[in-house]
Amino acid sequence: MEKSKVKITVRELATVLMAHELNGFKSAEFIHYVSHTTPKLNKFHRDTKEAQPWKSVTKVCTTNCSLKVIYENAVNNALVRAGEQEKGEKNFVAQELPWGNWVQYGDGSRSKILIENGEKMYIRTTYNNPNEKPIVVYLDENGKVIPFDQLVPFMGPKREEGSVTVRCYEIGGMREISIAGKIYEITK
Repeated sequence: MEKSKVKITVRELATVLMAHELNGFKSAEFIHYVSHTTPKLNKFHRDTKEAQPWKSVTKVCTTNCSLKVIYENAVNNALVRAGEQEKGEKNFVAQELPWGNWVQYGDGSRSKILIENGEKMYIRTTYNNPNEKPIVVYLDENGKVIPFDQLVPFMGPKREEGSVTVRCYEIGGMREISIAGKIYEITK
């Protein structure tokens, strides 16, 4: 039997995530989500200097990932699994956020999943299974799929990824999220 979807706004999603973090999961939790975002593209082809041909591009990402993973622990555990350090060693020390601020709760604690940056709120996700890759499709302004190889010359350099990958997504770009046995459809 298919689960029914609950329609909520972005603001309501932020409230659900905050309440779930404060009252729900105490450790990492798996989620599934679909997001629509606008990728940053260069105006001109990096080699030929031709102008970018699309009026707009939408990146549709469907993925399974984790919330509330302690990044420092995940990286140190991955180093142990790879044989690069002994169990119990803590050779990797995570840095503070390079942008934005963790959401602060009234009790003095801070979120481990929600980041505020200006007027926007982001959800921090972690991919620690190298076999679990997001499904990504790029669409033009008419909804037609753009082959990834056509976009690459208009994109910045690819980021280096390790065995633990962290991604932050603006929750305003999310269209659907499954968490704690419920499916939320985000409306504009």
